[in-house]
Amino acid sequence: MMDWFRDHYGEQYAPNTRETVRRQTMHQFVQMGLVVENPDKPDRPINSPKWCYQLHQQALSLLQVYGSQQWEEALRNYAVSVTNLLQDRNRNIPTIPIGLPPEQSLG
Repeated sequence: MMDWFRDHYGEQYAPNTRETVRRQTMHQFVQMGLVVENPDKPDRPINSPKWCYQLHQQALSLLQVYGSQQWEEALRNYAVSVTNLLQDRNRNIPTIPIGLPPEQSLG
C-alpha cells in the first residue's frame, strides 16, 4: 500500500507508518465489510510481512457498475448484503468464558 500511495499520490511515507495506516484506515474498511484481511490465510499473524487486504467481492461488483444504469439497484443490493454480512459477523464473534470468584462478606 505504501508503494501505491507513493506511485499514485506522489506521497512518500516512512516505513514505520504502515501500522498507523493499518489501524486508522484499513481497520475501518474491514469493519465496514469493504475489504477482507488475508483471504488466502485468515489466521496469518498480524506482524507477518505477507499480511494483505483484498477488496470484498461484493464491493468490487458494486464499483464495476459505477456510472452505469445498474448503479442504483446495485447500490441498494450492496447495502442489504453488507448489513447482513456485518450482522452475521457480529453474531459469530468468538467468546471466552470467564468466571468470577464468589462474593466474600466484608463483615
